[in-house]
Amino acid sequence: MNKKIYVLLAFSILISGCASFTRCGKTSTSGKGQPPVILDSYAPSHIRPGETWRVYLRAKDPDGDMKQMIQILVWGGSGPFKTTFAPLRAEYSAEMGGYFFFRTPSPAQADYNRLGFVGLTLRIALLDCQKNKSEYVEFPLDFTFEAAPDLPPEWQDVADRSLGAIMFDLGDMLNKNRGGGN
Repeated sequence: MNKKIYVLLAFSILISGCASFTRCGKTSTSGKGQPPVILDSYAPSHIRPGETWRVYLRAKDPDGDMKQMIQILVWGGSGPFKTTFAPLRAEYSAEMGGYFFFRTPSPAQADYNRLGFVGLTLRIALLDCQKNKSEYVEFPLDFTFEAAPDLPPEWQDVADRSLGAIMFDLGDMLNKNRGGGN
């Protein structure tokens, strides 16, 4: 069942990625233009293992040609674990507000003890068709058995607006030493 979901997800990303490159073909890349700007961001700093983490962003691009989100997952202070480039939907090429979600495996699916006392940090930047990049924003994440805090009031207007997925397999990373990784 999981393989079917991953295949469908990979196919969807491929199709949306092709669409974003087609969209950029219509944009002039002769000038450098202006980079996207992340206006505001928020994510809870802790969640329970197995919960879905929501990372909220408000961003705009003066040129209206945002195309991708660069996602870098850092494990403790050891440097980047993985980097992915997630395409943005065409309707968010000029302005967006909402959340990206990251599904975390349950304790039965992953060895959270491997994290020890260090958490994860997600670094995000936005890229436009002219290869201009926004500044990075960082979101620390620790896994606890405490409930995540309530969403702040200033994010309620976009609480139900999903912008897409954060594409990392945390279960694979946590299970490398116990035979669960590839």
